[in-house]
Amino acid sequence: LATACFLEFLYKADYFPTLSGSSLESDPEIPVPDTEGMALLRHARVYTLAQRFGVPTLSQLAHKKIHLTNSTARGEIEYARYVYGHTQTSDESIRKPVAAFWATRSHVLRHEAEKEFRSMCLEFPQFGFDVLSLVLDNQEKRTQRSETTIGGGRKRPRVSAV
Repeated sequence: LATACFLEFLYKADYFPTLSGSSLESDPEIPVPDTEGMALLRHARVYTLAQRFGVPTLSQLAHKKIHLTNSTARGEIEYARYVYGHTQTSDESIRKPVAAFWATRSHVLRHEAEKEFRSMCLEFPQFGFDVLSLVLDNQEKRTQRSETTIGGGRKRPRVSAV
């Protein structure tokens, strides 16, 4: 399917489902809700194929379509599994948004996809590290903000033993 999308892009400068302004046309083959992440996986496969063959305009288009695609927690985990399994560690343009998505949705993890998230972290330790780093960065920023508020911070800074 990714190869067909690649060829379609070469002829039309777009691939199905096509981009209409800031939304994607609907695909009757994708169930609603997309619990398997089929739409996300289609665009991720096109993205990796475009990266492999050095077609930056196609990878940018696929990346844009990824961000316009609705999915469920389980679909997002399947997408994350594909991204971390098929992209370079240095490809932050696609990996960082995946980690950021999960770093900001801990409530979803607890209630909808905890088992799948745990499996993903064990399968791809870099994913777990990326998510944890973002969570800790956000926590550190909140702590710094609360310590600088008048009357709400510590009287003296805590000294680190390290």
